[in-house]
Amino acid sequence: GGKEHGVPILISEIHPGQPADRCGGLHVGDAVLAVNSINLRDAKHKEAVTILSQQRGQIEFELVYVAPEVDSDDENVEYEDDSGHRYRLYLDELEDSSSAAAPLQALEKMSLRNGPENGNQDLGSDRLRGDPPKPSDSECST
Repeated sequence: GGKEHGVPILISEIHPGQPADRCGGLHVGDAVLAVNSINLRDAKHKEAVTILSQQRGQIEFELVYVAPEVDSDDENVEYEDDSGHRYRLYLDELEDSSSAAAPLQALEKMSLRNGPENGNQDLGSDRLRGDPPKPSDSECST
């Protein structure tokens, strides 16, 4: 993804055994809006890769799930953030929420530890893949 492609920075792959995989909080299809309070909403692909690869220690992501294109908009809802960026969300994700501000429930912040104890694995790629196993409490928090 990236500004030059007209789409947000998207997670397309999660590497097995890496912190993103062990954490379980990142999923293929998530849009990365920010990392450690660095706004990626208007970042070009190369800029985002550079910023993501420079992060060390505990890393906090601001994410939103972006639904794939479907034939009917009836099953989806659009979310617009404070900056005016629009995202399409699965309605199923929102129906589980009892909050009146349901679209915000799909917006997620999570932290991922990527320190020396985890070998400082590279998070610089926007290619993250797979269904991750359940994380230990020391690796991830939401």
